Amino acid sequence: MKIRSVGLVLFFILLGGSGLYAQEKAGPEAKPVDITAAKVEYSVKNGKDLTRFVGGVTFSADKYKFTADLVEVYQGGDNLVADGKITFFYRDREKQQLLNGKSDHLEYDKVSGYLLTTGSPFIKIEQAEDGNGNSEPRSLEIAAEKIEAWTKEDRALASGRVRITRPGFRSKSEVAEFFLEEEKVVLTGSPEVARKGGSFSGEKITIFIKAGNMIIEGNVRGQVIPSEESNDQTSGAGSSPTSP
Repeated sequence: MKIRSVGLVLFFILLGGSGLYAQEKAGPEAKPVDITAAKVEYSVKNGKDLTRFVGGVTFSADKYKFTADLVEVYQGGDNLVADGKITFFYRDREKQQLLNGKSDHLEYDKVSGYLLTTGSPFIKIEQAEDGNGNSEPRSLEIAAEKIEAWTKEDRALASGRVRITRPGFRSKSEVAEFFLEEEKVVLTGSPEVARKGGSFSGEKITIFIKAGNMIIEGNVRGQVIPSEESNDQTSGAGSSPTSP
């Protein structure tokens, strides 16, 4: 299950929020953010200025696009709330990475770095190569009922019918915790994994993304499907050698 970094998955979710603050990071390389909406409302809520973008909201910049039915941005851009048919798209041509996803609700607190997205969030990331010069396309999909991220801790948590899928690998669990710095994923809550050659379940499954290793612990159960090559070798083990 090698892919350049699980951190990409949760990092790109934030593009929908972080792009809104691009104007605060003025500099020679600052990129403009284009905004469209059916209506914009300015008001005061709980003593803070509130800007509401309503109807067909789109934020787009050089590498990404974020859409929703409603986006609320509080004074200073410290908080963002988005609702209704949220989609996000990111493309990095230099790194040959493409990400898109969707959810129904998103909240982001800039001060604490906490992000919450609910409404069956789905994320798919694709990469043209694996970072080692191999041209084989790579992809990773994550689906859950809720995803939380603590960006200052480089940690994220997906919960509720979590599904992780990539070519030749799939897993399901109730919880998946992502440790972005370590490039590690820990599955709990009746976790199961299936890959070419068999499937396993246990109480806890730890996946080391970069190394491509996996540890299954606690009441392990599994099924191995012998490959055709193994069958051929086994069937020929007792036969007499053939003379040249």
